[in-house]
Amino acid sequence: SLLSNLEKNQDLKSILLEESPWLLDSKNEGERKERIGLLFDLNNQKQQRELAIQRLMDLQTASGGWSWYPGMPSSRYITQLVIGYMSKIQSLGTYSFQNKELSMIQNGVNYLDNLLAQDYYNLKRSMEGKDLGEQRATIYQLYYLYARSNFIKQMPLKEESTKEAADFYLAQVEKFGNEGPLYNRALSAITLARNGKTTKAKAIVRSLREQAVQSEELGMYWKKNVNGYFWHENAIAIHVALMQALDEIDPNEAEQEELKIWLLKQKQTQDWGSTTATSEAITALVMKGSSWADEKGMTQINWGGSEVQPEQQESGTGYFRQELDAKEITPEHQRVTVRKEGKGIAWGALYYQYSEVMDNIKENTNALQVSKKLLRVATTPTGSELQDIDPQHPLERGEKVTVRLVVKTDRDMEFVHLKDARPSCLEATDELSKCVWKEKICYYQSNKDASMNFFFNFLPKGTYVFEYTSVVTRSGSYSEGPATIQCLYAPEFTSHTAGNKIFVK
Repeated sequence: SLLSNLEKNQDLKSILLEESPWLLDSKNEGERKERIGLLFDLNNQKQQRELAIQRLMDLQTASGGWSWYPGMPSSRYITQLVIGYMSKIQSLGTYSFQNKELSMIQNGVNYLDNLLAQDYYNLKRSMEGKDLGEQRATIYQLYYLYARSNFIKQMPLKEESTKEAADFYLAQVEKFGNEGPLYNRALSAITLARNGKTTKAKAIVRSLREQAVQSEELGMYWKKNVNGYFWHENAIAIHVALMQALDEIDPNEAEQEELKIWLLKQKQTQDWGSTTATSEAITALVMKGSSWADEKGMTQINWGGSEVQPEQQESGTGYFRQELDAKEITPEHQRVTVRKEGKGIAWGALYYQYSEVMDNIKENTNALQVSKKLLRVATTPTGSELQDIDPQHPLERGEKVTVRLVVKTDRDMEFVHLKDARPSCLEATDELSKCVWKEKICYYQSNKDASMNFFFNFLPKGTYVFEYTSVVTRSGSYSEGPATIQCLYAPEFTSHTAGNKIFVK
């Protein structure tokens, strides 16, 4: 009925002809239905955009800025964030601002112009009679120049004091643009390029490229790009800014593909951190390099000598899951061959579950690793010290044993569970579950009948040592049990220690 009434629905048809005439190009009825479904999404997006713009206009204060919450005074940070996003929309070229939107942006720009002029005035007063040549632009002044650069032709600087301030800080950015954090350098390169200072901008980009790391698994990234505490220290937003700098000043599509891989790999083991970082990442994935969403190439998986034919795949991602029972598995299933057609990346996981005598378990490691060691707590004249357990001198009842767990991860991970299976001859001295701050991270430690558990909300890249003490309660020979660690966000990142024996007199 939608197809038959489309010609009569002038509102829908006008949107079609104005924004997306290709929706009716196909003569295939099924494809036309799918495309017309997209039409309703376009109409909904248009309405949502208008509502968002109206909301922004309602929240704008009389000074032209935006506040953190209604009723609060204007915030420089929030205003620069709004103008910065408007600047990005402008640079993408996918939408033209209407008059009312340009008026709103102009008021916000005027507010920021006045603040920059005030910064320069205060600087000159505090440095009266001194040379200003060594003064660096702050992150606020740099972000202002970056956000303002896309509107400089439409909204030229009006006041002489603002022009003088903008010229001074732009000169400082040109002088010191290749110094400081990665985010500052990326914004400096973009700002300089948009202001015609391409030589300096290309020099910064060249330096950034030299410091980048290439990895077959993680793509292209910067080792020094780690999360900090301030708004301008978000690793995802910094990476996107670096992508933008390289793409605007010296574009390289193959390079952008590698940079996009790092963004997706961050999402594999953690979330992107905030709505701001998420929107930045999605924009970069969609707008930079080739369009992975348009790729129709299939990923062919040959497992056990035959091609895997999934019965059902998730729309958009192509995700599917296939299980085999033990009786179906042959030695040929040890080999898996994956062939990806088209651009973009694909990843998956192959893992198996089995029953085994605990003593025979072999160590397994990957990007997330754990090792385990039992140490005797010996009493010496100088106090207690940790000693290796000598097989010639087995443990005795009543002795204390420290369990040392060493965890290594080559990337940031969230929601990680570390479980240490205790032998039945040991009882943990710390019976209460609690939150612990150690190794510069916070985690929850929970003691169970047969295991000690550690839950990490966030486990940054690095090496960590965790210990707890147990008391030997009975004699005999016992299976030590493995320590297992797994990222619950991406369960393919898991490893465990080998099984072992422990002897008590």
